[in-house]
Amino acid sequence: VEVKGIGDALAVSLDSIGSLDLADVGRRMNLSKEEAIEALGDRIYKAPAGDWQLADEYLSGDVVTKLEEAEHLARSNPDFRRNVEALKQVQPEKLGPSQISAKLGAAWIPESHVNEFAKEIGAGSVTFDAKTETWQVAGGNLRSERKAGAEYGTADRSASELLEAALNSRSIKVMTTVDKKTVTDVAATTAANEMAKKIKDKFKRWVWTDSERASDLVEAYNRRFNNIAPRKFDGSHLSLPGVSLRFKLHPHQLRSIWRQIQTGNTYLAHAVGAGKTIEMIAGAMEQLRLGLIKKPIFVVPNHMLEQFSNEFMELYPL
Repeated sequence: VEVKGIGDALAVSLDSIGSLDLADVGRRMNLSKEEAIEALGDRIYKAPAGDWQLADEYLSGDVVTKLEEAEHLARSNPDFRRNVEALKQVQPEKLGPSQISAKLGAAWIPESHVNEFAKEIGAGSVTFDAKTETWQVAGGNLRSERKAGAEYGTADRSASELLEAALNSRSIKVMTTVDKKTVTDVAATTAANEMAKKIKDKFKRWVWTDSERASDLVEAYNRRFNNIAPRKFDGSHLSLPGVSLRFKLHPHQLRSIWRQIQTGNTYLAHAVGAGKTIEMIAGAMEQLRLGLIKKPIFVVPNHMLEQFSNEFMELYPL
């Protein structure tokens, strides 16, 4: 294969090995490993652990955490400044309050804010067990706090009891004894559930009313749930040795095959007729060629076996 530049050298190396090998890239251009690193420029990035990664791999995944790590390292090592600048370009757009659903009981909402809300409705103090992801409210099991006419409670369930049930998504059912039998008190149960809904609805409004609290929640939500940048796979360098010359694979098929090589687990969810069978076969054969797997196994429905076998032989005739 003719190699005219560092980009060609990288493409040929990836096609031959299936992963980044800087020594191999350099050898194809008669460069040392260090010279290859310099020539590759923004095609590769050095990770905090010291290994070098392809740009599409490094600039994907939890890019929020990666940016924090890069900024920390850049303070003492200027080499990581390029990482910082590149990672800033791929940060997910932050979601605002109108795009975030802050439900009562969500584990990502700090305990301190839930405690503030508990005071707002006259309930007891709240604690959260991170191991079991359950909430406890002081007084949540005391009948003495129940009183008719309470703003956020009923004669059969106190604000603390209702808050604890809402935080833990527990069903609320009030029981009573009729003719020595324990039955559901429909009216009391309905009243308690309506009050629980009132508490939940109030929380949804209340949680965004304080600017400092809103800012804290927006930051917490984005940090935890809006931190991923998808990896953009490019299989344009694949030569697919052994594939019949009758076949010219589409770009999306090459991307799929390269993704299988890079990740080892890929869900092929294209529409019918988009070439998933070819992707599956070529992906397995490429992994076999590269030594990533030893024996590919395909699970095929009985009525599809002949068709699958024929497509396999057409794609790889030898």
